[in-house]
Amino acid sequence: MGSGCPFSVPPGRLWLASLPEAECETVLQRITREQRTPYTVTDIASLMEKIAQVRRQGYATIEQEFEIGMLVLAVPLTDREGTWWGALSLTSHQSRTSLEALCRDHLDLLYSAQAMLVG
Repeated sequence: MGSGCPFSVPPGRLWLASLPEAECETVLQRITREQRTPYTVTDIASLMEKIAQVRRQGYATIEQEFEIGMLVLAVPLTDREGTWWGALSLTSHQSRTSLEALCRDHLDLLYSAQAMLVG
């Protein structure tokens, strides 16, 4: 998942957010946290804060953390018991939209698709 760095892409952050906090931190300690761009967050404490935000809001975003210009919005896909099994994401480029506009214009669409996929 996430080209070997699940911490820097929304589907990976959704997966990490689905784990118990201690397990999430253990995963972050064990993986290589590559600095892919100047915006990539690699510090464990900062990542744990971002993952806590994902848990609170129910979706994940990144802005240029994986690739310069890349904006990504993702919602989790879970089974009926709430077990995470995937994510549905939308990627755009900073030259076309802002992260705020991406969320405003497409989050409801992703949630609608999520509802159809997980029933």
